[in-house]
Amino acid sequence: MAIEQLTDSAPNMALQRTRRSRIRSGRSLRPLGSPLNACSLGNRKQRCLLGLAFLMALSSACSQAPRPALPKPPARAQSPDVLFHIRLARSQPPVDLSGVEVSLVGGDGRIVPVGKSSDGRVRVPKSQVRDLRATIILFCSPYTFCGAVRVVQGEISILDFDEYYLELAPLVAV
Repeated sequence: MAIEQLTDSAPNMALQRTRRSRIRSGRSLRPLGSPLNACSLGNRKQRCLLGLAFLMALSSACSQAPRPALPKPPARAQSPDVLFHIRLARSQPPVDLSGVEVSLVGGDGRIVPVGKSSDGRVRVPKSQVRDLRATIILFCSPYTFCGAVRVVQGEISILDFDEYYLELAPLVAV
């Protein structure tokens, strides 16, 4: 008789599962959770106030952090020349290149020789670069590819430096 009572009684609608289609369209208004897992989420206003208080505390803690020290500005160039150090690229130990011809390309397109490197060093007068309104400094050697340095690139000018290191790639005959 107990079995007959269970089958004859009406189903409990609070515990009844709803069926879902296997393919979900984006227009369904049914909740994603199962009705058997439904529970009260508490007071919504209280949760919002608690979250807001947490965010305010976090933001005030971040704003009180000490600021990092600003980097020191670079030293001002003092020399009337730029000293270029010219080396052979990827050489071990480093090889300073002598006999590298240095030329300035003026604003009007003229190429003006400045000098040759000795023991990997050559001085380029800043006044000559300014007078010619030079845009490029060329470095050419019979044993390497020519190198070029732009006098002004963005906000940086070669005239703001006293020394500049440059590596030239060697010519390789196959």
